[in-house]
Amino acid sequence: MKIRHVGLLLFIPLLLNLIFLNSAFANKKVCIEAFNYAHCAYISGLNDNEARYIKYNASQLHHSKTKCMNSADYYALSQNLAPRYMGNNIINYYICSDELGTQCELLGSDNFTIYKSWFSYSSEPLNYAIDLSAVKDKYPACKTDTKTVS
Repeated sequence: MKIRHVGLLLFIPLLLNLIFLNSAFANKKVCIEAFNYAHCAYISGLNDNEARYIKYNASQLHHSKTKCMNSADYYALSQNLAPRYMGNNIINYYICSDELGTQCELLGSDNFTIYKSWFSYSSEPLNYAIDLSAVKDKYPACKTDTKTVS
């Protein structure tokens, strides 16, 4: 009987910690909980029914893409791709007027370092907020249909 109580006492703080993380960081929930990502950038500053064209540019890999994104969307660097990003990285994020990525304004630069940990790849910092709150009203809304870009 005492063993059950000890197990329960160990489980309750873990459960409360998970509940706290889910409620306090709802807009970046996926980035925090997804341990299979080496790095994650999430959208902030949009209401649930809003979406805008976001462009990312990883210049060192010669990769750029524009996508309609809402407050639940995120960019994630998977464990499979992490070895290509080893070391220091900069990814620039822009808000744009259309899906072609024209008439864009820089939102911020995500500076992070990918490194190999014991069992997987990780980054410092692990997450980055793409904050649209200051500029979202200057750009047209778009209609999104998917959740994740990687």
